[in-house]
Amino acid sequence: MEFGAVRNESTFLILNDQQLKTMTESLPRMCDTMCDNEQYGCKDGDFKLNKKGSFKVARLYLDKQYISLRLVGLQYLFKMFHVFQNQLNMYTLSLPDVLSYVIVALISTTSF
Repeated sequence: MEFGAVRNESTFLILNDQQLKTMTESLPRMCDTMCDNEQYGCKDGDFKLNKKGSFKVARLYLDKQYISLRLVGLQYLFKMFHVFQNQLNMYTLSLPDVLSYVIVALISTTSF
């Protein structure tokens, strides 16, 4: 899944399945701790999610890049993540069918 920054269009993060799962599991706790003005962070390999300062801003890090999200943005993600997860599951399930279709189409166009 790709996350991008509005102000800096060149900054975007592409999370793999495991990192997306980690983020999904961490969002409720992150939203709660931001509302309570507490510190929280999680890490999964190169992916990191934590709170910066007391301005209710979270940062998503991947490698050396990051994007910042305010509490409202995190709450929106939390509410919409079931849609993202469903899309990822549907994509994963349909991948073998798409590959089969592409192979058949490729064979039919290269055969004389």
